[in-house]
Amino acid sequence: MNSPHSVLSELCFATAPLTTIDPLAAQATNQRSGFKLGGCKLVAEGSQRCTELNWPFFVRDIGPKHLDNAWDAFCDLLRRDGLPLFCTVEQLDGVAAAAVPPRWSCRFINEPLDSIELHTSDAFELSCFDRRYQACGWSSEIKPQCLPDWIRAVRAAAGGDTPIGTGLPLNCHADDAAACIAAGVDFITLSSRAERLEWIELQSLVACRQLTQQLGRPELPILVSAPLATIDEPCKLLALGASAVSLDSLLLPCIPKVQPQSQAASTSGGMLRGIATPVSRKPVA
Repeated sequence: MNSPHSVLSELCFATAPLTTIDPLAAQATNQRSGFKLGGCKLVAEGSQRCTELNWPFFVRDIGPKHLDNAWDAFCDLLRRDGLPLFCTVEQLDGVAAAAVPPRWSCRFINEPLDSIELHTSDAFELSCFDRRYQACGWSSEIKPQCLPDWIRAVRAAAGGDTPIGTGLPLNCHADDAAACIAAGVDFITLSSRAERLEWIELQSLVACRQLTQQLGRPELPILVSAPLATIDEPCKLLALGASAVSLDSLLLPCIPKVQPQSQAASTSGGMLRGIATPVSRKPVA
């Protein structure tokens, strides 16, 4: 496994339907577990527009700083496989239109909304993570009691047909997850900033999926961004209730470190030719 393409190929194979299994039995099993063999759908409330993924995977934090000249090729790879990417408009400025993948955007708390980011994204996340203080919380304008009005305002500002979601820690309190669901979000992102995936976080994912069922929104997409050590872990997260999983921690080891400018000119080869270099890599109460 020495390229992002091989990672995607293995994952797509792992989540493909098994035709030897009785379709009705497989469907019943999938409905009980929440596991989805195909991609997930993001739909803005009250809109007919649907953002559908070919596969239940996305990329969260990989950008030009990791890839340098291979950034265009990486975007093209995601575009061909139908995988969305969390990134800014600026990061895609120099990428050919035919290579631009579905773009999701994010606004962190205590940071202003960017109208261009909001209007041009295929999905928009309001994250409760404060990048300045490296901590999670709610800013004054999107504290839980104001969340429904805030979601409606952002949805209207985006044109009404962009899915709006909230970003919470994987170990968020059930009250916070319930507040987001009640506010009418179109998806929830659960993120872990731990070095490795812990069993208690898996319990949190299951609890969050159960909460969506209890509150009458069993199909609400749950995106999960967590450290992954092996190729089978995304499939486990899908089986436990995730709708789509971030592949960053599986793809980063496949990307050669960007060399200094002086050395890059004398070195040939791009991201897809690199040899994998290992890199080191909290629950709903």
